[in-house]
Amino acid sequence: MQSTHPITLISAYYTPYSNIQYILQDLRGILSLLQKESIFIDSDLKGHNTVWGYKSNDTRGENIMKFILATDLCLLNTLDSLATFLRHSSVDWPDLTLCSHFLLQYAPHWEVLDDLTNRDYRYILRSIDNPIENYHYIGYKILYGNHHKFPKTLQINTQSIENEI
Repeated sequence: MQSTHPITLISAYYTPYSNIQYILQDLRGILSLLQKESIFIDSDLKGHNTVWGYKSNDTRGENIMKFILATDLCLLNTLDSLATFLRHSSVDWPDLTLCSHFLLQYAPHWEVLDDLTNRDYRYILRSIDNPIENYHYIGYKILYGNHHKFPKTLQINTQSIENEI
């Protein structure tokens, strides 16, 4: 089965000091522009919720959960996953992957890998069973990131990433 819907990948990172209401409003705005498209959102929203692995909820995590329910997105994270972030004694699950209900028919797979990385984060494997005929990329700049290191790092590593794909 092949999808005729475009699939849009959104990557969102926010500091724990960002106002979660503004962040979620930005994401709602992007989703409203992409109503006819299937969506994957990979995000680091820094919210704690028992639904994605934390022992308790915080206000930020509760607001994120309300956003997920209100936008009719599916959370792909699993409760039995490895932590996505490890630093000294801190073990956390700040990384969330959300998708449109439409994409569930393609059996999306989400897994935290136990591979060594050069960072405090573990790699997350995401895949769907859907042959893609073509690619079209659109970038969305969200106001609250302002991270200049990522594009520079990505540019340096693009060739090795393309070779792996």
